[in-house]
Amino acid sequence: MSFAFGVLRWPPDMVWAATPRELAHAARAFTRDGPRPLDRATLEALMARHPDGRP
Repeated sequence: MSFAFGVLRWPPDMVWAATPRELAHAARAFTRDGPRPLDRATLEALMARHPDGRP
């Protein structure tokens, strides 16, 4: 809970509504083993595969 309140700065209602899985995913962003950011090629491939209809 101290991580959710102190580091993530979640309000109490968000902390109590979060599942352990959600909290674990949020914590993973602060570790070295967290997901790597998308590179440009991957982002462009995803955008081509899933267009959102922008002009």
